Amino acid sequence: MSGLTTRSDITNKTLIQLMDEHRLSLNQVAEMLHVSPKTVQHWRMKKDATGYRRMPTSQIELLQFKLTVAV
Repeated sequence: MSGLTTRSDITNKTLIQLMDEHRLSLNQVAEMLHVSPKTVQHWRMKKDATGYRRMPTSQIELLQFKLTVAV
């Protein structure tokens, strides 16, 4: 199954792209989503890394919404 892009890969990659695009720190994202910075760190990990966590779709949607409203 390696090589296939899953929905969780998309949300985690989207998180990284949004953080880069808006120059957000782990702490800023954590505060916006009401999670710990460690959780955001786990979401940013590669899928095969120890500690990797799938970012829930609802969380990426919330972050996108908050970034849109903030502009």
